[in-house]
Amino acid sequence: MTRPETVLLQVQGATKRFGAIRAVDGVDLDLRIGESVGLIGPNGAGKSTLLALLACDHSISDGSLSFEGRDVTRMAPHARVVAGIARAAQIPQCFARLSVHDNVLLSALFGAGLHRQDAEGCCADTLRQVGLGDKAGTMAGALGLLDRKRLELAKAVAARPRVLLPDDIAAH
Repeated sequence: MTRPETVLLQVQGATKRFGAIRAVDGVDLDLRIGESVGLIGPNGAGKSTLLALLACDHSISDGSLSFEGRDVTRMAPHARVVAGIARAAQIPQCFARLSVHDNVLLSALFGAGLHRQDAEGCCADTLRQVGLGDKAGTMAGALGLLDRKRLELAKAVAARPRVLLPDDIAAH
């Protein structure tokens, strides 16, 4: 029997309907501390929709989500990031008129709640880790698709989540 305190994220009966279509249907999942889980399936199987439910980018139709034993089913997306759940979306979402550095800095400041000096260090380290260290001053809107995906990952990592949800981060 698994000790309940080892469960970091618990999904019970998660369902997402778009009209008559069930994109996600009754998913149960226990994610434990230190565990990595992958979702595989064909296009249209609901993988991205499930990740969007976990990150609160879509509201759940039925079921519940708990994070560290606390119900987060109706929690706002920004509150989930602060709580420790961050998603790197399949379609990159950046502030095109801000630099790569500033996009990541915002995640460190407002996602991780770091003070400015610590956030600057986190930002620099994260950009190096994802291969964007030399593009920190580039406007995010000028990046190619692969670099925008790297930026999306960097933003999620800089929030210092306990659960990181990368969605097709290197696909295409």
